[in-house]
Amino acid sequence: MFSMRIFFSTAALLILLAVAAFSGCKQDPVEPAPITEPEPTTVKVGSYFATATASAIDLNATVRGDAAITTGERPFPETLGWLFGGTNGYLEVPDSAGLKTEAITLSVMINVAETKTANGVFFKSNGQNAYDVGYGMFCTKNATFAGVASRDAMEPVAQYGYALNRWYHVAVTASKDSVILYVDGVKVAKKTGFDLKHAKTPLLIGRYPYANSYFKGILNDIRVYGVALSAEQVGALGPK
Repeated sequence: MFSMRIFFSTAALLILLAVAAFSGCKQDPVEPAPITEPEPTTVKVGSYFATATASAIDLNATVRGDAAITTGERPFPETLGWLFGGTNGYLEVPDSAGLKTEAITLSVMINVAETKTANGVFFKSNGQNAYDVGYGMFCTKNATFAGVASRDAMEPVAQYGYALNRWYHVAVTASKDSVILYVDGVKVAKKTGFDLKHAKTPLLIGRYPYANSYFKGILNDIRVYGVALSAEQVGALGPK
């Protein structure tokens, strides 16, 4: 009887020791590592020129949505072509001093695939209205090209008609007192009497943020100059 008590006591002690050992080895649950999305990378989307005669430097941007490089037919096959599906694609160029100079020229080959309320081509603005602060270029639902620049009141500044699925060279020069729209090397509209004000926002290519409207078509040979080019200099940029 005595020996059986010892046996049961010993067995109970061993069980208690085993439970204690197991409890000592138990670890707190490990939280899973958070899933982080990779940071978007910037790629070359066009060229920037500090002056009319300066060497080109890369115009880099983050590619958003359905914007993608195209190898299809374009007027300047040696330069980048960008295809925009019109849903959510655009290029976002970070804000910089080079985009906020006293004068700016925007130059691009455009092939519009669909008319929309506002097919945004270039836009750099932070006003409550589209033209309060900054500058840009877009295509309207009325099948017109338009250039814009800031002033004290909302003010679209120039328009010129276009057809779908055809290439055009379009340029806008904006300075402290005038904005000029060129189509295929010809000055088609000019407005004066305002002060160009800059926005501390990215330059959007392919998006008109105020109507949340995205360009549908192809852009080729995207260029930004830190000066207002002359009519002769703009004319030299298009196809010969």
